[in-house]
Amino acid sequence: MKGRWVRLTAAMVVLTLMMSGCSLFSGSLIQEEVPGPSESPAADIAPDVGESQKEVQGATLYFRFLDEPYLTAETRKIQVAANERTEAGIVKELIRGPSQVELRSLFNGDTKVVSVSESNGYLFVTLSREFLDPADALGDLPDNWAEDPKTVEQVNEYKRLAIYSIINSLTELGNFSGVQILIDVENTGKGERVRRSLLGFQDGTNDDQLMEPMYRQNDVILTPRTTMSIALDCFSKKSWDRLYKYVASKDEQGVSRPTLEEVTNNLSVQDPTLESYTVVHESVSLDGQTAVVCVNVKIRYSDGIIAEKQNVPLRMRRENQIWKINYSALSSVLSKQP
Repeated sequence: MKGRWVRLTAAMVVLTLMMSGCSLFSGSLIQEEVPGPSESPAADIAPDVGESQKEVQGATLYFRFLDEPYLTAETRKIQVAANERTEAGIVKELIRGPSQVELRSLFNGDTKVVSVSESNGYLFVTLSREFLDPADALGDLPDNWAEDPKTVEQVNEYKRLAIYSIINSLTELGNFSGVQILIDVENTGKGERVRRSLLGFQDGTNDDQLMEPMYRQNDVILTPRTTMSIALDCFSKKSWDRLYKYVASKDEQGVSRPTLEEVTNNLSVQDPTLESYTVVHESVSLDGQTAVVCVNVKIRYSDGIIAEKQNVPLRMRRENQIWKINYSALSSVLSKQP
């Protein structure tokens, strides 16, 4: 009788504990609380935390130099979201455009980066279909612009340079040898290879072939050597207006270049003819801000005198991150002195 009473009392205690919502653990009573929707452990974590947390990184971006068919580098800090690849952040910055006044944007501003992925050492960049539209820098084109061959070539040139700017900016990271550009043509979030002609590559031979992965294009980058070659080509063609674009506004001593009119008048009086030239080699300073490019030139002057100069060292400097020739260097080439 007494044993039954003890067992009954114990059972009533356990039943009371269960009904009160408590649990028995190591002789202690622990209240069990189930959090409601507003008290979820993840409630204080913003759903877009990846977008709000930015990482500042250094990047080298390639943009067009004025209206020239060449790219030049702009080094600057960019912000990359925590949930975003660095490569995607770089392409977004290219679409956003340059900060230097002599550089030009190459994209239609409505272009979006749909996705960036990698496979077997290649980077795959998918852009929205707006990339296929003319670049903003071309302004408002007439509805029938596709019927004007000159305008078509302008549009294609911008597209090619835009592709090169992506390739060169991404390969600058040193992680991928090739980049495949894909276009989300149907706006489905999935990229596909498109014909070369749609990306500005119309050479009359393989226009309808699908775009293959592309590799770094150094021949369109304004290095000291390339810049000097362009300047000498302008000299040989007496294209003084274009040559002037590649002359630094000031040299290292702060001496300003003459005006375009003064330079043109001076050259018209001397009337030099650059019959031949060769860029021999270049060397860049340790800080990357100046360079010396050696050239061989043969110049015929209006009085019939011919000057042949070998290994002439011409100084260059980076002005607003763009390689340009010192005017004093240009004057030394023009001089009749050996």
